[in-house]
Amino acid sequence: MNKWFKINDRNFTAIDISLQYTIQGTNTYSAGVTSCDIVLTIQAKIGSPDYNYIMNIYDNSLTSMRVSDYKFEIISDKFKSVGCIIKSINHDTIKDILTLDIISDYVQTKDTSDRRDEIIDYILDKTNQ
Repeated sequence: MNKWFKINDRNFTAIDISLQYTIQGTNTYSAGVTSCDIVLTIQAKIGSPDYNYIMNIYDNSLTSMRVSDYKFEIISDKFKSVGCIIKSINHDTIKDILTLDIISDYVQTKDTSDRRDEIIDYILDKTNQ
């Protein structure tokens, strides 16, 4: 099965997804919720819709005065992360690969029923295209 994730309402297929949980600060949320660093690797050529979408989010973080303009959520089949900001982007122009280094306010592992419903929705969306 392909690795997939959504930034806000846009679907992406990932080459790799990794999470690095942090123990900074106190956990003010519920059990199982913590902040983390997320690394997403995708295939994207300069000028492609995926590339432009990612770069628009990143550019907004540099120019916007309001955090709500550039913080976003990431949803995958394994986790949900809220309050995300792109820290850095590495672009391999030879292989057309973007590696996004993202920090999030918090991440929560999703329970099985949520993951099942989203996987079914994802499959139905892909077969209807």
